[in-house]
Parts: sequence; C-alpha cells; structure tokens
Amino acid sequence: MNEKNDFALILKRSNAVEKAVPGAKRILLRIITDTLALAKKEHLAQSGAKFKVGDFEIDGEMITLVGKLANLHVKDGITTFEQLAEIVKKEMPSIWNQTKFYQRFVWNVIADMNGFREVSRDEATAIFAALEQPATKADVKLTDED
Repeated sequence: MNEKNDFALILKRSNAVEKAVPGAKRILLRIITDTLALAKKEHLAQSGAKFKVGDFEIDGEMITLVGKLANLHVKDGITTFEQLAEIVKKEMPSIWNQTKFYQRFVWNVIADMNGFREVSRDEATAIFAALEQPATKADVKLTDED
C-alpha cells in the first residue's frame, strides 16, 4: 500500500476532531451508526409506519405530512398555531380530525426552533373547537352580487 492511500477513518472521543490517520484499520463507527439510524427513520416516515409510545399509536406518515405543511407555511410567514390550524383545516379537510393530534406537537417543535409561542393542549383544543364552530352571519362576507 502506498503512502497516498494508506488512510482509514478511526473512532475518536466525542469532543475530538475526527480525521484520517495512516495505517488505521478501524472505521468511524459513529458515522455508520448515524447513517443507519437516519436510514431507518427515513424508511419509517416514508412507509407510513405506525408505532406505539405507551398507549398512543404514532403515525409517521401523518407527522411527516403535517410537518411538511407547517414548514412550508412558516416559510410563507405564519407565526401562530392558530394560523397553522386554519390552514390545515382549509387545505386538508378530509383528514382534519386525524391531523389534530399531530398539529400541536409539530407546531411546538417549529415554535421552539423559530422563537414562536408554543401552545398547550388546552389552548390547541380551544383553537380546534373555535375553528369547528359553524359560521355566523357576522362571519360571512357578503359580496355585491348578493
């Protein structure tokens, strides 16, 4: 083996800089482990896998769907959970009830990352209830054609 390609990656302490060193035969196990874990997470999300956490069944596909929708609209400028809930109800009415469980979770992750206000379970429930109230005459906008 010549000196130019006699490099292998080795496992270092978590706070050390990882680099290739001559003659090492070990591979960075952390990179392989992280890659496999990421591949597994991607597969779970893409396959719509459901899994149990305590008594709750979590739907990976629903988390992914609500997360992508929320992220898209945050980039468009929404800053509150109320805005997200209104959008989800409008854009996904056929699965509105299934998404409620995941909306608060997804929002609170996004809120934490962006400095927005997180919402409690009670606040989310109140927002959902308000959105499900039938429109009153004051809520309905009349046009000139009416």
